[in-house]
Amino acid sequence: VAFLLFILHRHAASATASSAPLVIGVDGGTESIRACAFDALTGKAVGRSCAVPYKTSHPNPGWAEQNPDDWWNNLGEAVRGCLDSLPDGADSSNVKSICVDTTC
Repeated sequence: VAFLLFILHRHAASATASSAPLVIGVDGGTESIRACAFDALTGKAVGRSCAVPYKTSHPNPGWAEQNPDDWWNNLGEAVRGCLDSLPDGADSSNVKSICVDTTC
């Protein structure tokens, strides 16, 4: 962790809005999957969050089912949506990592 912080700190000295390293955060919840880009140096959101809902079926009382293909397809759509919302000067080629959290 210390090494990563050192590298990010060194990069911060020369970073501009267009060259700041970005991290994409993804949250898969019970009703949708969401993605947002963050400045890796400041933690501030860059652009806007994009949420894509998926269907939950209830074939029997107390059961809940979702299609994993929907999770995968909606993950791509959410990430593309957050990248499409990056402001002028922010560059999607500066994405350094993606972090995923789900409620599985």
